[in-house]
Amino acid sequence: MLIKDRIKNSRLSPAEQGIADFLIEEAERVGQLKAIDVAQATYTSSPAVVRFCHKMGFSG
Repeated sequence: MLIKDRIKNSRLSPAEQGIADFLIEEAERVGQLKAIDVAQATYTSSPAVVRFCHKMGFSG
């Protein structure tokens, strides 16, 4: 299942939706980003990014 499908089928908090939107917009470089980079860009925390990844079925 694609990440976009996982996001679409999940109930997300506003912070999680912001993370999801950022990751979709930055899909080309997502593999190069650290959790702290995503957190700073989305005004969230690193643990929030990791929890989002876990919620989407990834290990981190």
